[in-house]
Amino acid sequence: MDRLKEFVAVSERLTGHRHIELMGTGSAEEYLQTLRRAVPEDLVEDLLATAHDLDGHEDAVTVELLADPRLGPVAKNIIVLWYCGTWHQLNDDWRQTYGADPVDTHVVSANAYLSGLQWTVARAHAPGGNMQGFAAWADRPAPEAEAEPERTNR
Repeated sequence: MDRLKEFVAVSERLTGHRHIELMGTGSAEEYLQTLRRAVPEDLVEDLLATAHDLDGHEDAVTVELLADPRLGPVAKNIIVLWYCGTWHQLNDDWRQTYGADPVDTHVVSANAYLSGLQWTVARAHAPGGNMQGFAAWADRPAPEAEAEPERTNR
């Protein structure tokens, strides 16, 4: 299977957002590249394989990945990647134990910041990035009933 598809499938389970929403950010390939720069390739493969093995048990994927001492910190970083567009440096002990490079905390790109899922969830826009339009501040927010439908995992 294509690594990008596997990565997005794992990301669906971790973020609670559908494939189409994740791909719509335009950041999926960039996030997979970031992951591959930050952690050893065998760990990336194990993360994807573990998620694939648990396919059909979505709650187990999330619980097992997040609880795993080796894969959990990486899975948590994947969540942060999608929501904030930021990679957080893994702690020194973890990196020494599992042989990861010290990739510093950084915003992956301007697009990653602008397309972060945090803005979608908050029904907001990225400050300094996406303009709302002239006098948008004067319009009242839509009532909850008119807001976006609730998201589901699939």
